Amino acid sequence: MTVTSTVSKNQYTANGSLTTFAYSFLIFSDSDLAVYVDDVLKTLTTDYTVTNAGVAGGGNVVFGTAPADTANVTIIRSVPYTQSVDYTAYDPFPAETHESALDRNTMLSQQLLEKHERGIKMKPSFTGSEVLVDAPSAGKALKWAASLDDIMVSGRGTPSEAKLAGRLSHAGTQAVDRVGRAFLW
Repeated sequence: MTVTSTVSKNQYTANGSLTTFAYSFLIFSDSDLAVYVDDVLKTLTTDYTVTNAGVAGGGNVVFGTAPADTANVTIIRSVPYTQSVDYTAYDPFPAETHESALDRNTMLSQQLLEKHERGIKMKPSFTGSEVLVDAPSAGKALKWAASLDDIMVSGRGTPSEAKLAGRLSHAGTQAVDRVGRAFLW
């Protein structure tokens, strides 16, 4: 088999009666999926079952009870970050086993890409090496400092005390936009 698609996530809006939702990508076992309803992780065999593990075109997630009307259903491939192939010296080359290991590595790369694409990113012109953020604090938010070159946690000292490592001028809307909206913790 080969991994012929870059898709590793499917999303749906539930209607309150539908219990079956398709996933359109290869998984090796039923446990290779993370299934969320309104961003709450559901439990395999308790909340849902999986069909067609091992089939290149995917299969279905079948809920025991239909998710509520307008609930967001997210199905993400979640292959464990392990390596289970062990080659024995001087044995015949196991092509199918090797190809499955390559498929698994491709899936792991796709999983990392999917997580990366959901993250806050700096524009290519950013010259810092890393951005560190204070630990979350109830009721606080990330916000631009008055100088527009630092991000700080609201209510935590002066911009210089709450400053993130590196300069964040012109970080744009991928972090926090400049009209006062912020990510809340």
